[in-house]
Amino acid sequence: MKVLVVCTGAIAAAHLPTWISWTRAAHQGVELRIVVTKSAARFVSVEALRVLGDCEVILDQWESIPSHYRAFHVEITAWADAVLVYPATRNFLTRFSVGMTDTPALLALQCGKKPIVVAPSLPSGIVETPLLAQHLATLLEMEHVSVLPTVSGFSVGTGEDSPGAPVPFPQAWEELCRLWQRPATV
Repeated sequence: MKVLVVCTGAIAAAHLPTWISWTRAAHQGVELRIVVTKSAARFVSVEALRVLGDCEVILDQWESIPSHYRAFHVEITAWADAVLVYPATRNFLTRFSVGMTDTPALLALQCGKKPIVVAPSLPSGIVETPLLAQHLATLLEMEHVSVLPTVSGFSVGTGEDSPGAPVPFPQAWEELCRLWQRPATV
């Protein structure tokens, strides 16, 4: 299986190197490519992801796309069997749901029909807002997209448990495998 992992700027991005290492050990036949948003790069080292994932890691900026790609969004969509967005910030969820294509990763997600699993990571107080519910409903209408529920977890913003933490990475990975193995509908 070939998986594109998109890492956005939630604090949970800091744990992604551990999960990428787990993926390489637990699922040895998997090929990875990772896209890291500019805001995620505040929390996670691109070099750590490259070394631990033994894969190409690209910053989600047009000027950062390696020159060997003629049309990144077309080539990465054709290459990947599935996409995992982990963690997915409120900003990324909103832009994805309204069809924004202002970054390489968003354009690729809009162009493909491969399975996409999204694991939201949301700030305290935003989980129950009507506008977020609309954006999530829009994503859930897309047949190839699975949006996982958030779970209770420690909020660095409040210092308390909050309902906006992303599901544990292995759970998101399990959903990705389930969707990828599901027969395509005609």
